[in-house]
Amino acid sequence: MKIAIASNIDLPEGIVPDFFAGSPYLLIIETRFNKILANIKNEGDDAELASKLVPHNCECVLCGPIEEAPFCILANAGITRYNAAGLSIEYALDDFEQNALELIRDHIGGIGCRGDHKHL
Repeated sequence: MKIAIASNIDLPEGIVPDFFAGSPYLLIIETRFNKILANIKNEGDDAELASKLVPHNCECVLCGPIEEAPFCILANAGITRYNAAGLSIEYALDDFEQNALELIRDHIGGIGCRGDHKHL
């Protein structure tokens, strides 16, 4: 399974930032091999960062709470969002595998977004 994890650095020793906004990197990980397949650098636009994730066909993203624009991009692409804010990449992956992470069901301060996504 391919998943994405927001990280403060482009290495597996990173920490998941408190918020999706401003996350320096998204790491694309193949969970079967626990291997980083790619990393996506945030160029300063969080909606663009979310858009760059879509073509990687990840099942989900482990991150912190998300603003409306990137949330809608991820939700409309069918990418499930899990809150792993403050966890190391290692612990975030462990918690994900144990189904111990909380779903991010909505954007910060929101009650959904304009679009036809289903809340996952």
